[in-house]
Amino acid sequence: MVYNLHFFTPFFFSLRFLAEVNVCQQPLSSGTGSSTLQRWYFYAPAGQCQTFTYRGLQGNENNFLSRMDCEQICQANPCAVGVPLRDSQGNVGYCSSEQSKICPANYYCHIGGDATTSLCCPEIGNPCLQPCNPGQGFYQLARWFWDAAAGCCRQFTYKGQKGNQNNFISLEECNNACYAPPNPCRQPIQLPLVPCQPGPEACEGRSDLYCHIGSTTETTVCCPIDQGDKCQLPIEPGEGTAQLPRFGYEPSTQQCHQFIYRGLKGNQNNFLTLEECQLACLPNPCPSGTPFVGADGRIQSCAVSTSMNTCPNNYWCHVGANAASTVCCPDANPNPCQLPMSTGEGFAQLERFYYDSASKTCKSFFYKGLKGNQNNFLNLRACQLACLPLDNPCIGQPAKSESGQVFFCSATNRDTCPVNFWCHLGAVPETTVCSTNPCSVPLAPGTGNAGLARWYYNADERQCISFQYNGKRGNQNNFLTSEECQNICPAALCLLSIDKGSCSSRQTRYAFSREKGQCISFEYSGCGGNLNNFLNMQECQQICSSVRL
Repeated sequence: MVYNLHFFTPFFFSLRFLAEVNVCQQPLSSGTGSSTLQRWYFYAPAGQCQTFTYRGLQGNENNFLSRMDCEQICQANPCAVGVPLRDSQGNVGYCSSEQSKICPANYYCHIGGDATTSLCCPEIGNPCLQPCNPGQGFYQLARWFWDAAAGCCRQFTYKGQKGNQNNFISLEECNNACYAPPNPCRQPIQLPLVPCQPGPEACEGRSDLYCHIGSTTETTVCCPIDQGDKCQLPIEPGEGTAQLPRFGYEPSTQQCHQFIYRGLKGNQNNFLTLEECQLACLPNPCPSGTPFVGADGRIQSCAVSTSMNTCPNNYWCHVGANAASTVCCPDANPNPCQLPMSTGEGFAQLERFYYDSASKTCKSFFYKGLKGNQNNFLNLRACQLACLPLDNPCIGQPAKSESGQVFFCSATNRDTCPVNFWCHLGAVPETTVCSTNPCSVPLAPGTGNAGLARWYYNADERQCISFQYNGKRGNQNNFLTSEECQNICPAALCLLSIDKGSCSSRQTRYAFSREKGQCISFEYSGCGGNLNNFLNMQECQQICSSVRL
């Protein structure tokens, strides 16, 4: 037999009896009689205790003298610590997975097995630092918790009550609350991590941060800069399992080197490309622009030559204090001798020469190693050759480059002369230049009435022929004697380089080979070429047999 609360039994006995039946699910029963007694019953649909008027007789067990009695029997407290939130009228603050944010500060939404246990409970602390707590009760609820030791979310079974905040409905909710990517920076940094992209506007342009480029977007974030010049920092492979090809600057060699970056905990001496490293860390010696970068991604070095520019068009060779600063700089000036003297920047003390256009002489000065201009020569002779008026040894003009520089040659290097020019061996290097071949120009009797007996070389007949020179406006194919003509012209023609010409025909011709010291056959294209070109072997040998190499 089950007793009602109002029949004879002390309250603590009635609790035990009421626990044996599901009194809280019984419907409201006002009973019979004429009494008007204020009582409390548990209204299951609303999940709360409410008042009613009891008539004094009959009724059922869902009948309590006070609200406290009702709630102690029927309304469970699922909170692990403290009691659920109540409003000013004493109503419990219910919530749900769809309305978990309605709980105020210092409370969280405890999601139990049903609506009566899904309510606002007092917060305990950081949920991600709390241990897994399966709770109490008879439910079997699939939930997720953050395993701080493993650094990931794991599933567990929740019993419905008395758990803690480390209790999430889904894996996504757990990860959103607790997961944080590893800190890729060398120093501690405030969360959340700030994503970035490399560039001048990275990290909002802040000078105390730089954009760390990791292996993923999660590790490509703003990191605190290391103190000092980034190019002086040691190359740091970092930590992690990534294998990222990167470039770093090595101060001891003054070069950028490739290394493998592991993806985390590196420093700023870490560049995606060789060019990026070189532009950031190698000194830029150019007065304007940046050095020329070759197809291999490296800054191209250069060398100074009186007859050749080793740099591409519109670039000039800046010769610094070392190989790293001897590079091709842009914006070549066609008239370097007209530029003012520039000592440049840096700490070097390099003796150089410049052309002083006011005094029309070359003078020495000390160059600091960087940011100078083209009016900068390694020695006095180089300055004089480039800037002083040429003592022209040629009949006509010597060969010149596109930039107007005279082609110089030597007795041991005659092949530097262009087609139809020969190396004039002067008394000094300044007059040893590439001159027009006298034997390849046509007859020029000149003007005047001098009537001088002279000789010229007839390229068609391949022999020296006498003519009358009028005394003025002739050319270099003009010799005093037959012997002088014969000594110069066959040899000069035979020493021309073998030139196949510029057309598409295929004709067998013969020419004298300076390398082999004899006449050989070659394939002539039909047009162009030069006078070292004979129809048959006999003619070639007859003309060139007297050549002495």
